[in-house]
Amino acid sequence: MQARDLVAPATGKSSTRRIGIGLTAKGRAAAESAIVGHGGNIHRYFFETLTPEQAAVLHSWSRQTVDRVTAETADG
Repeated sequence: MQARDLVAPATGKSSTRRIGIGLTAKGRAAAESAIVGHGGNIHRYFFETLTPEQAAVLHSWSRQTVDRVTAETADG
């Protein structure tokens, strides 16, 4: 991936030792493109196949989950 300019080695602030990698601009663009494509596939293969009744149940469950998580987060 480094040869394709998608990642570059990262060094520590107090050392010249390599401690990881980071995305290059080209790598970030490739990742963002993959995310968009993946999102499209999820929509096409899962959400577009739902009946209106299934979508309503999924929406209700999702809303309850978000509300519960939000309440727990607010409580600390």
